[in-house]
Amino acid sequence: MRFMFLALAAAAVGCGSNGAVRVTLTDDPAAASVKQLLVTVDEVRIHDSGEDTATGGDAGATADGATGNGWIVLCSTVQTFDLLQLTNGRTMALCGNQSITVPTGRVSQLRLGVQSAQLVMDNGGTQDLSVPSGPSSGLKIDVQRDVLKDQTLEVKLDFDANASLNQKGDGSWSLKPVLRVLP
Repeated sequence: MRFMFLALAAAAVGCGSNGAVRVTLTDDPAAASVKQLLVTVDEVRIHDSGEDTATGGDAGATADGATGNGWIVLCSTVQTFDLLQLTNGRTMALCGNQSITVPTGRVSQLRLGVQSAQLVMDNGGTQDLSVPSGPSSGLKIDVQRDVLKDQTLEVKLDFDANASLNQKGDGSWSLKPVLRVLP
């Protein structure tokens, strides 16, 4: 994957009509009994309407349309973060705080490949959370923004922990990620 990313970056640099994309993450506060919401991301990819490059993926990603022409992997570095540390205007840069060179064009969608998620409660208890589509095709975020020549498109994602966490009747929790791009 890393070689593919470098090849894509090298090809994009030589095209002459490039911009860049930088992705950051923030969060709204979660339920009072939750101490941490640990999320491990292993890939960030965008769909660019003007890009002909094809990327691979597993059967779930292919079936969900997260592979094929137009998909550009921005990074495939494993990153773990506590969403609850990203409140009150604090952000964390994904992809190593880099602006990734990409061809100019319309970014219709961003996908976060979520490897795992774990909830840590105030009482010290933990619970592993399943993430629908997270490990296969990734979490879908509608972007609908343009990468302009010689400019950087800043994509600030809000992963709303409070809206994403649901406590079941038996006291366990489920995660149904609620994400949006901030203006």
